[in-house]
Amino acid sequence: MDSEQITRCRTSLRVVTAVHTTRYRLDTVFVKRLWRLVKVMFPAWRHITTLLTVILLVLSALEQVVINKVGFIASGYYEVLGKKDSRGFWLATVKSVGFIMAECLIYSSKTFVGSYLYVTWRELIGRYLHNRYFQDTKYYHVGIGTKLIDNPDQRLAQDTDRLCNLFSQIFINIVITPAVIIYYTYDAARSTGYSGPVGVIILFAATTAVNYFLMTPIVNLFYKREKREGDFRFKHMHIRVNSEQIAFYKSGKLERERADRRLRRLLNTQWSLIRRQYALNVPIAIFDNMYLSTILSYITIWFPIYHGVYDNLSAVDLSSFISKNSFVVGYLVSSFQSLVDISSKMADLAGVTHRIGQLTEKLQSIEDLDPDQMKDMPAASERSESIELTDYTRQTERGTTSFAVSRCDVCTSYQRCHAV
Repeated sequence: MDSEQITRCRTSLRVVTAVHTTRYRLDTVFVKRLWRLVKVMFPAWRHITTLLTVILLVLSALEQVVINKVGFIASGYYEVLGKKDSRGFWLATVKSVGFIMAECLIYSSKTFVGSYLYVTWRELIGRYLHNRYFQDTKYYHVGIGTKLIDNPDQRLAQDTDRLCNLFSQIFINIVITPAVIIYYTYDAARSTGYSGPVGVIILFAATTAVNYFLMTPIVNLFYKREKREGDFRFKHMHIRVNSEQIAFYKSGKLERERADRRLRRLLNTQWSLIRRQYALNVPIAIFDNMYLSTILSYITIWFPIYHGVYDNLSAVDLSSFISKNSFVVGYLVSSFQSLVDISSKMADLAGVTHRIGQLTEKLQSIEDLDPDQMKDMPAASERSESIELTDYTRQTERGTTSFAVSRCDVCTSYQRCHAV
């Protein structure tokens, strides 16, 4: 091996080591990569995605109005039942059924628009990546060079789909929930004082801090899981494409060992992710518990009742007021819960965003290269080990005979062989 080959081997080793030691998290790099993709999702103000987003925001706002009306159904029943108001009872029943039907219709419409938006986003990002990937010979150079890209096919297909799906689930909640929290914080403070809402905010802040600490390593595991999934699928695709050669050389045993090795790596990553998610799910489950919001609502109403703030109310009016306050505080906690629930999806979103962001950056780096520089790039054989070409000579090292030759004449020149 000459000095040039040694230098190339050392360079490849350093690159592979760098790839394996890179850690991915919710940081400024993630924000920049996501912002580049968001600009692709919303190419212009008058684009269909902008219109769909506005419709989705309007439907979400209407849903919150209807939910507010539905939430006060119980307090209305407490009042009419306590006063034995027959006309009021049937009127409350008609209104309640109407609001519930409206909420179901709005929810279904919101789900439909969100799904339509998700498919439109996937088309935009898919076409954007295809335009750059198939430009000149980028599809060839994307897996070689000093910045290795594993499984570009998975990034173009599965990761893109996952990103658009997750973003469609998270986007509206991030936009609409802060406004909902502000409204219900004010409403709860007007009824019970600021002690209750401030306590809920402190609990949410503590839970968020714990979640961020637990979520940081999970982003890297989501990234690794997608990579292992791609490696495992690529191995089976490689076997399918080269099935004739593998059958000819009787290398099924060797290919099975390699496929099993890829499967073990994938499962080990999944087990690590499951263990990490368990620690993350504990605080999320505590904050999501419906009984916690009920208890918090009773705690917030206890102090003003104990100090005689509502002594002027009758028993019926007081029970109706307690029901209203229970809904307001409970929905405030539920709004915070929706933000906490986003944390696990954000970790998954960050993982696929990093993978697609790496692909776009690689395509841009190829575009910036001169033709002479592209010629000097390493050959495809120097790709990372995730793109593994089958080396059938390893079978001999494992003690397996591929084929045997017996009583065969070896000729060193064409003329002598032809004479024979």
